[in-house]
Parts: sequence; C-alpha cells; structure tokens
Amino acid sequence: GQMCSLFELNVKNASAKFFDYQIQDEFLGYRDEKSFEFFLSVFNGADSEYLNFTLLYFLITVNFLQHILKFVISGSPPTFFKMKFITLYHLASSLKKLQNYFYPKNVLSERSKKYFRELLQDEELKLIGRQSDFRNALVHYEVKGLLDADIDLTLKFYGLVEHYFAGRSYESVDSILDILLERVSLILEEWLNWNIKPSQFLSW
Repeated sequence: GQMCSLFELNVKNASAKFFDYQIQDEFLGYRDEKSFEFFLSVFNGADSEYLNFTLLYFLITVNFLQHILKFVISGSPPTFFKMKFITLYHLASSLKKLQNYFYPKNVLSERSKKYFRELLQDEELKLIGRQSDFRNALVHYEVKGLLDADIDLTLKFYGLVEHYFAGRSYESVDSILDILLERVSLILEEWLNWNIKPSQFLSW
C-alpha cells in the first residue's frame, strides 16, 4: 500500500494577524489495498476509512517519538524537546479539527466521541495546545514579549520555556511532554484495537 495524500488544510479566513485553516475534503484520503479491511475495523470502524487512516498516522508519529527516538537519543536535548512539543501541539490542533469536521456529519461512533473527549479535555494537552507563541518561536523564530532581561544564556532555550509557560522550568515542561506522549499513545492504541479479534490478523 501507499499514501497518496495526507489531509490538507486550506485558509478559510485570513487577516493580517492570523489564518483559519480548515480541512479540504478532496485532500483527505489514502490508498492501501492490502489494508482495506483493516481500516474498516479500527478506530471509528466502517465508512470512515479516511478518519481511521489519519488517526493511525497520528499514532505512528507519537509512537515513533515514544518508542524509538527516545531510546536512541541521549538525555533530553533541546532538539528532541522541540520535536516532542511541536508534535503534541499540532496533534492537539488536528484532533480538534477532525472532531469538528466529522461530528456534524454524524459518522462518529459513541466510542470515538468518548476518545475525542478524553484527548481534547486533557488539561496538559490543552496547556500545550495554547502555546501558539512558543510554537511560533520554535518554528518561525518569532519571539514575542521577551525582554533582554528575560534572556538567560545558562538555560536551555535561553529562558523561552520559562517565559511562555508562566515560570515553569524546561525540565518540568519536558516531563509533561514525556507523560503526554505516553498517555496519548495509550489512548490511541486502545481506540485502535478495541474491536479486533486475533483471528482477524491472519486475513490481512
């Protein structure tokens, strides 16, 4: 199988200060003939293969950080911190967009609604999702509201974490990111596997 596209977002509303991205139907797709039955059986079940594939993509991304990179990187360098934060920030944003997109279409099962709520109501994931200024500082090097006096060359990211996270230290936020990666991975895996019987794997 192969991915023919990932879901893409188009600018719905724009101004000089912000962009409002929305999901485009024509770009929400996948192609994987061998896994067709698999995608009808996981996450939200039949008639929502595109949603199921997107959720699997999120799970793979989180698990790559959680189960592979974590064990090949020594310690917690700023680059790995940056990867974890950006992944979780965009995961929170994308999950919200997926819920808002599919909920009005009445295709979400009650179980899927439960998992969306569990993820999107997580206080620490919401904390990460609110840090758009910190995200822009990491991605676009656009630093807002930081005075020269706030810069500390002895700290990782020179005090940016403490500034944007209201005094929380780099180490405490890094710990939150690690806990979130594990929690999100477990929730997505539970959501993925809830209705799969062991005998089904033999037919895929």
